[in-house]
Amino acid sequence: KSNIGHTQAASGVAGVIKMVMAIRNGVLPRTLHVAEPTDQVDWTAGGVRLLTEAVDWPGTDHPRRAAVSSFGVSGTNAHTIIEQAPAPDEEPATEPAEAPATGVQPWVLSAKSEAALRAQAQRLLAFLEDRGPSCAPADIGYSLATTRTAWDRRAAVVGESLEELTEGVRALASGVPSAAVVQNTGRLGERTGFLFSGQGTQRIGMGRELYDAFPAFAAAYDEIRAHLDVTLDTDAEQLNRTGHTQPALFALEVALFRLLESWGVRPDYVAGHSVGEIAAAHVAGVLSLQDAAKLVSARAALMQALPEGGAMVAVQATEDEVLPHLTDEVGVAAVNGPRSVVVSGTEDAVLAVAELFAGQGRKTSRLKVSHAFHSPLMDPMLEEFARAISGLTFAEPRIPVVSNLTGALAEPYTPEYWVRHVREAVRFADGVRTLHGLGVTTFVEIGPGGVLSGMAQGCAEGIVTVPVLRADRPEPRAVVTALAELHAHGTSPDWQDLFPGARRVDLPTYAFQRQRYWLETPEAETAAVDAVDADFWASVEREDAESLAATLELSPGELDVVVPKLSAWRRRRREQSAVDGRRYQLTWQPLNGLSGGDLFDRTWLFAAPEGDEWAEAVRTALAGRGARLVPLTVGASADRAWLAGELTRAAAEAGPLDGVLSLLATDETATPEHPALSRGLARTVALAQALGDADIDAPLWCATRGAAATGRFDDAPLSAVQNQVWGLGRTLALEHPHRWGGLIDLPATVDERAAGRIAAVLAQGTGTGEWEDQVAVRASGVFTARLDHARGATTRTWSPRGTVLITGGTGALGGHLARWLARAGAEHLVLTSRQGADAHGAPALGAELEELGARVTFAACDVADRDAVAALLSEHSFTAVFHAAGVPQFTPFDELTPADFARALAAKAHGATHLDELLGDRELDAFVLFSSIAGVWGSGGQTAYAAANAHLDGLAARRRARGLTATAIAWGPWADGGMVTDADEEHLRRRGVVTLPPALAVTAVQRALDCDDTAVVVADIAWQRFIGPFTLGRPSALLSEVP
Repeated sequence: KSNIGHTQAASGVAGVIKMVMAIRNGVLPRTLHVAEPTDQVDWTAGGVRLLTEAVDWPGTDHPRRAAVSSFGVSGTNAHTIIEQAPAPDEEPATEPAEAPATGVQPWVLSAKSEAALRAQAQRLLAFLEDRGPSCAPADIGYSLATTRTAWDRRAAVVGESLEELTEGVRALASGVPSAAVVQNTGRLGERTGFLFSGQGTQRIGMGRELYDAFPAFAAAYDEIRAHLDVTLDTDAEQLNRTGHTQPALFALEVALFRLLESWGVRPDYVAGHSVGEIAAAHVAGVLSLQDAAKLVSARAALMQALPEGGAMVAVQATEDEVLPHLTDEVGVAAVNGPRSVVVSGTEDAVLAVAELFAGQGRKTSRLKVSHAFHSPLMDPMLEEFARAISGLTFAEPRIPVVSNLTGALAEPYTPEYWVRHVREAVRFADGVRTLHGLGVTTFVEIGPGGVLSGMAQGCAEGIVTVPVLRADRPEPRAVVTALAELHAHGTSPDWQDLFPGARRVDLPTYAFQRQRYWLETPEAETAAVDAVDADFWASVEREDAESLAATLELSPGELDVVVPKLSAWRRRRREQSAVDGRRYQLTWQPLNGLSGGDLFDRTWLFAAPEGDEWAEAVRTALAGRGARLVPLTVGASADRAWLAGELTRAAAEAGPLDGVLSLLATDETATPEHPALSRGLARTVALAQALGDADIDAPLWCATRGAAATGRFDDAPLSAVQNQVWGLGRTLALEHPHRWGGLIDLPATVDERAAGRIAAVLAQGTGTGEWEDQVAVRASGVFTARLDHARGATTRTWSPRGTVLITGGTGALGGHLARWLARAGAEHLVLTSRQGADAHGAPALGAELEELGARVTFAACDVADRDAVAALLSEHSFTAVFHAAGVPQFTPFDELTPADFARALAAKAHGATHLDELLGDRELDAFVLFSSIAGVWGSGGQTAYAAANAHLDGLAARRRARGLTATAIAWGPWADGGMVTDADEEHLRRRGVVTLPPALAVTAVQRALDCDDTAVVVADIAWQRFIGPFTLGRPSALLSEVP
């Protein structure tokens, strides 16, 4: 502490760091800022003394040891002993097990920012200029890849010699563009698709350099070649004959896939263009190598045997524009882009279509092919082809495959599929769009060149294409550069296999971008204030008419009316400014950059009410996104114990769960035992508790329908009852951060697009780090919750009139509210509580209010009792209602019972509902609900209380949607008699939560009514002090943008 102050949660590790440095340097550091030891300790009684000066700590025959203690306010008492590590033994130099890698290699670097990345390159460059010649390039590359964290901002230098690689590092360090340098920001968690090229991409000599350079490629290529019916010779002109082209492409692409696979690069999805789909199906596990070789060999041979002739032309047009011009002799062979179609058939028919579009100024290009593939001219081979492949065996794909025929995920393969595959169009553009919709953002082209990469760019926005080979560069350099590009985009290869025989070497450490985090004391503002102005406003606030009259050269009598009003205006402006700095609101902003989602290979428990058709529609939609859903149907009699048993059984049968999605909250019917408690909330609570009982840490996501009032046209009908689950979840996230996933409000209709958005939200919530955990899915997009300063503008000056109801009116908050209303002109105040006039302090409060000019009625009314509320409303004609009733709740979540939740909900939530329903559409000047920040951002130990308060926020939104007045104010703690004691107040202050003076709070009520707010948060939060401890266990996207 004497060095850097109290670091709170980091104080223990700070002490450890300090003592490790003391051990390392052999110095006992002095305690700063102390002139002499305290006289409260008898320093003579033991061997302990305070170090006011640094003392040498010489080495001896035993290691240095130090102790670090940690004492926490909650009772923590930890003591750690640290011992000096033994000196490392010198290891004799050993020869590597195999020769270090040679040839083209990648050197990878990464950092948290662009500036840090360049600084990292500068450090490495200095190392290379000093010690580089003594190190093997492979050792440096291996050490960069395996001993350094891969941060988001990534770069790779590709080269063969130390000199070439050094020049690449120099270019990176200086920011000069270089063909040897690849840079990008790693998009971690996004999906990769492999695209396998089709006929027409072949080139003489393809694969020969890879065969010589990479044993993994050579071994795979030899194995494939042994199963083919033709002898491959990629150096001969026969490569361009269909009978050899297709098997050669198949061999190259599968061997290329095996090479990438040996480096740990694997796709999430695969697709192929025409014959490329055979390679895709094989590597996906659909076809054995023997069957795949038989399929491609038969296809190639039978196509080769057809009479040559026909034509294929690429046309710049949409498919719909081409279709009207097709005949029995010409068809669509491929749809390669939104405006890129290939037509194929007899030469005259194809050229006629091409000429028609060329006449419109469209681009056309005749392809160099021996046959008109995917056209009617293929028909003579189909029957024999079907016989040749009738015995093939097809397995379920281990990697999902996107079909050429449909452009969608492939159905189970059959021989008939591959017959149609010869004849029908290649729907490549649809396939790319499907992959993109499934979350694929990186497309890797497996083939001799980059033809598919260019076509894919025209089919989807925001994607990255990486051709593994390029016709214009040596194959080893191309494939290593592709690997570097994939790493820069977020892929993590297995570097051990890329650098065989390489050893680790010491390299420069991270180039930290140092910032000063010391809390500086703000300098006092020295803005010059005109002394005359200051004196003037001081006189106004004192209502010193004589001084002002002298200043303005008027008589005091002329200011008798103006000065009191000016003084009141000045005070109001000061109070309003103080209030506005403490006003916040919940906003909903579009969630951009969320990838189209799927849940393939994810196992989710799906909890839903029995017989719920909407829940079944959601289940079906998510299953269509690839999720493996384990159903948990929850009936009326389900309780915590039953759910724990079912969860244990389901987890044992299904294996590890990626998450739990609950739709239980949508059941708003009351439980028979507790009318204030809905079945939806009760079952959600039981499920969350049962997950803990069953020791399942899979994150729980709770779905609602109409809880989130985003203010957009496509909100579902709003539900205050379902909003209770949002209050519950915000607090559960604090108490059990690992058990909690998030909240997701769904539309009334969950179609395919909505399902993709839901899947994307759930997929990002199963990773690590920060994620959006309060989300609304709508037809117009996905929106996420944020807390921001309230920007309400005054639309009126509200004042009370007639008879005003205050529930909880004899409590501390109710009393402050009543005094304000009386001063503001309320003629009749009706104050309710369970005891009415017999409540503590009621007589004194009544007398005080009458002195202020209001007539007062105390009513004994439990607002949780609907009949009692109805009787009260029948006795008075209220012009305004202020609902301040409620009971506190501080109990750990897992100890709460349904009765505890019902008790917390009864007065606050159930009472508000009674008032709303019994008042009906009666026109009121105000309907104000006193809510709490616990329902907005959570409060540990207050799950039931948070749920009750979130109900009030939801009720206000629902009333507004019905065209009725409503204002919910989510309060921070009040001073002077609120729910916090003096001890609580001090504890909250240390955590950054300052209690609100009642005078300021009632001014905030006035401000909320003047601004006609629907929902507003009023709290005095020292955010710098509050955010750190609050988000220690779990980040909060909700609070991420609070100034």
